[in-house]
Amino acid sequence: MKSLKLALVLVVAAALVWESDAWWWRRRPTVSNRCSTPTTSTGVSRSGCWWPYRDGETCDFACAEGHERVSGNTSRTCESGSWSGEALVCERTSGCSSPPYPSGAWRSGCSYPYTEGEVCTYTCFSSWGQTSGNNTRTCTDGQWSGDILVCERTGGCNGWFPWWCR
Repeated sequence: MKSLKLALVLVVAAALVWESDAWWWRRRPTVSNRCSTPTTSTGVSRSGCWWPYRDGETCDFACAEGHERVSGNTSRTCESGSWSGEALVCERTSGCSSPPYPSGAWRSGCSYPYTEGEVCTYTCFSSWGQTSGNNTRTCTDGQWSGDILVCERTGGCNGWFPWWCR
């Protein structure tokens, strides 16, 4: 009789342990309400939140300098795996789009966001020569002044970027 009681106690104990989370291979995955990275567009910055985005976490959005709000929300919260509200959409109101980068040249003196009156200076690489266009371009009324600098290789491979000589 003692061995039957002992066997019964062992079976009950094993069943309790088996149904508990003590067995790592039987653990059920925990369901967490996480959101994917919130969508942002050009001219929009995000702050106040970090990946992984968890349920209840709020992100703040703002339009970058030279942009204004067209639609969407400036604050969105991760709720049950989805973001509340609509993505912020900002539109450029002043300045210029990114200026071109001509082949065989480097650009200096300007950086994003390209504001009204900003000047970009272009210089042909050594062993490249200017055939047309302007060395400087200015952001004026949302457009870049002048013509794109055109540089052509003049020969030799003494430049800063020898792989261009191939």
